[in-house]
Amino acid sequence: MKKRMMNMLGSPIRSAGRTMRRRLFIFFVSFTIIMLVGFFGIWVLAGRFAAGAQETEQLLNQELGHLSQNASRQYGEALMQAARMSEALSDGIEEWLAEAGIDPSELSAYPELLKGVEESQISPMLVFLDNTDCSGVFMVLDASVSPMLRGAHYSKAGLYIRNIEPHISGVVTSERLLLRGFAQFARGSLSMQAKWDLEFDVRDQPFWSEPIAAYENDPSLGRSRYVYWSATSALADLDERVTICSAPLVDSRGNVFGVAGFEISATNFTARHEADMSVYPRKVVAMGAWDGAGLALDTALFAGNATVYGAFPGGVTLHPVGSVAGMTVYEAGGASYVGVDTQIRLYPTDSPFASQRFAMVAAIPKGDYEDNVSRFNTALAMLVAVLLVVGVGVSYGASRSFVKPITDQLAYLERLDAAEGGAARPSMRGSGAGDVRPGAAGVQASGTGAPGATGEWSRGAAPGITGGWSRGIAGGGTGAGDVRPGADGADAMRFARQAGTGRRPGADGADGAVDGASQGTPANISTGSQGGAPGPVIPKTNIQEVDALIEKLLEIHATDNPIPADLFDSFIAKVNNLTPTELVIFRYTIQGDGVDEIAERMFISRGTLANHNTRIFRKLDVSSKDELMVYADLMARCGLLGEIL
Repeated sequence: MKKRMMNMLGSPIRSAGRTMRRRLFIFFVSFTIIMLVGFFGIWVLAGRFAAGAQETEQLLNQELGHLSQNASRQYGEALMQAARMSEALSDGIEEWLAEAGIDPSELSAYPELLKGVEESQISPMLVFLDNTDCSGVFMVLDASVSPMLRGAHYSKAGLYIRNIEPHISGVVTSERLLLRGFAQFARGSLSMQAKWDLEFDVRDQPFWSEPIAAYENDPSLGRSRYVYWSATSALADLDERVTICSAPLVDSRGNVFGVAGFEISATNFTARHEADMSVYPRKVVAMGAWDGAGLALDTALFAGNATVYGAFPGGVTLHPVGSVAGMTVYEAGGASYVGVDTQIRLYPTDSPFASQRFAMVAAIPKGDYEDNVSRFNTALAMLVAVLLVVGVGVSYGASRSFVKPITDQLAYLERLDAAEGGAARPSMRGSGAGDVRPGAAGVQASGTGAPGATGEWSRGAAPGITGGWSRGIAGGGTGAGDVRPGADGADAMRFARQAGTGRRPGADGADGAVDGASQGTPANISTGSQGGAPGPVIPKTNIQEVDALIEKLLEIHATDNPIPADLFDSFIAKVNNLTPTELVIFRYTIQGDGVDEIAERMFISRGTLANHNTRIFRKLDVSSKDELMVYADLMARCGLLGEIL
């Protein structure tokens, strides 16, 4: 058995173990590398290594989608409220003037009535302001307190009231600032702002001229169709960017006598459209007029990183120059940005101003985008490297764990081989002149045999050999031999040596020597050493019945008892229960014939043969062909194989 294992696994044993470990290690490492390469290829095909760019695009699009919806809602509500407010203020002013018998179109001729007209509309204007998310409300009348002064044609009386932004003052109140109107109005909830003035200057102001011109051009449209959005402030001295909408004030006769509307300040826009800065802290969101070149930054409102958008130079446009990973590359003042944009519809489709375009852009500095993508891909590459290292480590551990039981058995056989060569052979020498040599059919010895020695292999044994593991086999001295007829003497000697040294039955050991004691001392067959010193112990198999047989045989030989004839009766009885066909297949199998050879001899397919073998194993109560061969080998060594053949 040892020779067969060493021929299969290689020699010497240590070299074979190392070779097996190396081959298994290479196999596992190769498998790990193939898996990683496969995952790597899938990631590449799926664009996973562009995931940093894709995640940026997705992040910006989500941000832009959310903010643009909020902006559309805020601006849309402001437009509708401006249309309603212009109608309400028109009716209110007309009613107030009706008491004095004056038509609104004649208001410019009665400047003394302007204070009363404005004061009567403060409360409704503040109500409309509270119903919007806007930062201010205004009303401009086509009249002047001082119509005779120079430039009075562009000076218009009216009101401009702004909310105090809570996040600036730190206190949430209903206090408002008066920027335009009579100073006497600055009382109660209204405070006069430092840049207060009495009237508006409407010179070259589109918020005044555009809605009035649109109404006069076609008065048949609904009031909301005349609401006009302007990126310039209604106040020339206002030091903050704003976007305002205005609608014409029209009396019941269809005469325009002013405009009214709302303001959305830069502070208001930033507070209500806060950008997510967690991934890209230098993100910028901008909204403004969009012409053919891009987004006009001078009049845009911003959210995001104030340091970035505060550095935009004046008079420049954020214009697209290319694309990367599904996003647009913009330039402004020599700096590059990566982002996405969307159109914001501020007008109804049938509005006279529907051709004007507004857009919102979410962008980040191009350098920030490139750094983030590089970090993402670096992290992904490090993950692959870590997986490779872990895979190599696991492969190394798995290869050692897999080979260890085999190398342990090989080492065990190596120790047995050393024990037989160095310790067992000298112990065979007694006081006689016997010279035991291996033979083909038994052991032939030279010398004078002891009287009474019987058995095939004991002929001519030296008189000095008086010890042995069984009288029937040792046959020395005055003992009488009791070897079962037909048993092969060499096989018996092999089994005796294997039993004495702890080796499995079935090993090829005819070239070894029987462990015995010199000078007539009995041999210790349970340990296989001289004088009873502990030796290697036979390891258990995974087959309980075979283990029991081996233990029984060891017990028999240790007590110098002959092998009982009924030791394998149970197995022989099971063999006798096989059908004629199964018995033929069984005999071919234990003779060592292969599957193809048996199938050819029996004129059956491999599948049919497999079914027969399954039934044979079940009837014999064995789990595999290997277990069946163990039984056959044990019976052959005990001279009982003829019982089943």
